[in-house]
Amino acid sequence: MSEIFEDQTLKRKQQIFKSALRFQESAAGVSIQRVSGSYLYRILKPVLDARRRAYEGEDNHDSGTRAWDAVDPADHNPDPSDKLINEIYNMDRTFSGCKTKSLDMLSSAESIAMEWKERGAPGHGCLLLAWKTAFDPTSKKLQPAVLVGAATLHKFVSSVNFSTDHESAPNRGSLGDSDYKVLTGQKLIGSNEKRNYFSRNTMYIDGLCAKGKGGIGKILILHALLWGIMRKCTGVIALSFSTTQKQRPESYSAFVSLGFASIIPAANYKISRMYGTWFFMSIDSIGLTTILKDVVDVCTRKGFTKATSDTLVMRCHN
Repeated sequence: MSEIFEDQTLKRKQQIFKSALRFQESAAGVSIQRVSGSYLYRILKPVLDARRRAYEGEDNHDSGTRAWDAVDPADHNPDPSDKLINEIYNMDRTFSGCKTKSLDMLSSAESIAMEWKERGAPGHGCLLLAWKTAFDPTSKKLQPAVLVGAATLHKFVSSVNFSTDHESAPNRGSLGDSDYKVLTGQKLIGSNEKRNYFSRNTMYIDGLCAKGKGGIGKILILHALLWGIMRKCTGVIALSFSTTQKQRPESYSAFVSLGFASIIPAANYKISRMYGTWFFMSIDSIGLTTILKDVVDVCTRKGFTKATSDTLVMRCHN
């Protein structure tokens, strides 16, 4: 069946893609939870309010920024007994390995919440959480779920919260002038299509972190594509992030293996310690590089009639 996959309609490809996700989650032993932007804001409002009060209590920007960062989220956790809320408030600890590399998942989640407060539902903000589940053969019970991955998603917008803001003046804004021209369709790199990624309802991965093996990072990227499909986006964009100019980002190979196109090979920010590669995938270009060939063979069949012999029919239902 995989040989006729590329001939299927976009809607049919997306149906197969959704089934493939379920298989990949099962293989990795994870379950992906989606926390909406509105609910995330409700969860994080206590710590965001505390940060705002600390910031506004200072006399200048630098001291205000230090005061914002000095707020301990644990002091403002609204319900430590709630596993989901508690895990979100403790993401700095859970994903400490990413934080030491300047990828702060709690800060990214707070940015999604602040953008939801500003833009509401049209921003498509959400937090994806990957929970590892395992069966204990001794007790013959499922062990408690463990948080092993997270990703933050929002419509691609120009915002200081995402370091996607830009000003033409020197040392103002975050994006470098050259990168900004590529992202707004004023400049073309290589053979890529010229497009304004800010104005095409593009889904943006702001933060991505995964622990352990099993391809959890890839699964989160695939769920970002799914969220983009659900929000009727044209594609998904992401910065594969690195803190040094010469080091290849850890997520680089995941984006490449899934078929993402490199639209800016070497990001050029105005702010320090932000490097990496900008990747993009159009929703209508999801192909067999993105999903498992075996899933296509298991979850689809050819039509029984001569008229439908080149049509893949779903036999795995979501």
